[in-house]
Amino acid sequence: MCSASAMTAGVAYGEPEPSAVDAREHKLRLGGKAHWGDTPMPPAAERGGPLSAQDAHTLVQWVLSQ
Repeated sequence: MCSASAMTAGVAYGEPEPSAVDAREHKLRLGGKAHWGDTPMPPAAERGGPLSAQDAHTLVQWVLSQ
C-alpha cells in the first residue's frame, strides 16, 4: 500500500487537498518551521516585502499546475 500524503496524492490526480493548499499559502505569506532541514522559511518581510493572500494563492496554484 502506498503511504503518499494527501497533498502528494491530490497533486498526482489534479485535486490537491484544500487544507494543504491553504497551509502552503500561509507558509509563503508568514514563513514557518522547516520541514526538510534546519533552515526555516523566513517571513515575507525578510524576503523582500509582504506577500498578499492573492499573490500567495497564485504562486501555489502555479506550482501545483507544473
